[in-house]
Amino acid sequence: MSESEKAARAEYQLRRKKFIYIILAGVLVLSVLTASFSIIFSKLDANTYVFYEENGSAVYHAYLNENEYYEEERLNGNHAYISSLIHHMDIDFCYTSDMDTPDVVYKYQYRVDARMVIQDTLTGAPIYNPVETILGPTVQEYDGDNPLTLKPTVYIDYVKYNEKAQEVIDTYKLKDIVSYLDVTMYVDVVGTSEAFATDNEGQYSINVRVPLTQNVLKPQVTSTIPAGPQKVLANPNEVKVVFKVLAIVFGIHLAAAIAFLVIYVIKTRDEHIDYTRKVQKIVNSYKSFIQKIHNPFDSTGYQVLEIETFNELLEIHDTLQLPILMHENEDKTRTVFVIPVDAHLLYYFEIKVDNYDELYAPKSEGEETVDSDCTEETIENAEEEVVML
Repeated sequence: MSESEKAARAEYQLRRKKFIYIILAGVLVLSVLTASFSIIFSKLDANTYVFYEENGSAVYHAYLNENEYYEEERLNGNHAYISSLIHHMDIDFCYTSDMDTPDVVYKYQYRVDARMVIQDTLTGAPIYNPVETILGPTVQEYDGDNPLTLKPTVYIDYVKYNEKAQEVIDTYKLKDIVSYLDVTMYVDVVGTSEAFATDNEGQYSINVRVPLTQNVLKPQVTSTIPAGPQKVLANPNEVKVVFKVLAIVFGIHLAAAIAFLVIYVIKTRDEHIDYTRKVQKIVNSYKSFIQKIHNPFDSTGYQVLEIETFNELLEIHDTLQLPILMHENEDKTRTVFVIPVDAHLLYYFEIKVDNYDELYAPKSEGEETVDSDCTEETIENAEEEVVML
């Protein structure tokens, strides 16, 4: 093989390798972009929410008649109250709604009802339960930046309700009953925002139960407002469409680049590349069994046994536990694998380029260039070398 042929082969392989690396770099960039846009789209496509928190509470106080035991005019909710000392009560209700988005418009209404209940303890059913609205209803709209806060205060004429309940019980000589006053704040809230997929609606109540017809009483506060953070479905993000389109476009380009890379690799293979791939595949797979040598093995005195496949040569290695010697010629067009045996046997397997015989055939006199490395004498020496190996 002439030096010019070697140079042409090396230049072609280098040019091909560089172009493959360029395509691979493009595939890598397209892969990163496609994956990035796909991940962003999937996150934007998932349901997103606006979080908010609502709270409800009530603080009550008992105002006392003049007495010789309490110096305070008013007792707070930490006390149990002696009913005969109570002049009246007041209750401070509080409802708050705090959204994570600032542009919320609240439309709300609230009222406070007082319901006196005389209840049968055996059946749990009310015997007498009149209701009156003592505050509201109040309907308003709020679009401030701060959380919505409602803080109504109501006056409770405890003596009136207590006497009324006692009158009913005494009139009908009721037994096995319990009586109380339910003071309840009802809140209806509708929050609207461009960030919401639908309006956020809520109906809640905050209740203070005040026992009646008892010597000592301790009110109880309950609320239907859910505790902890809540969420409302947010509007879909319109930006996600952009990322979806980008993911599809770059995905198509990625598929085209991969297809082009595969076709280019296959179409640009020549006999030298195929030869190199075959040798490299064996070396990479069985390098621990192969010993590379730098000069051709002298097969003088050996009976050369040609092996059809490398796997068969590998089986012989496993049986005899002898190394596989490997030698590649200087032109990198033929590689020989041999296992020499003490009994003057030489197991022999070779890989060579497809046009090996044509490549080293003698040049005719009519051709312009006669390579001195490919003369008849050289070919004969090469054939002798093959026999020797």
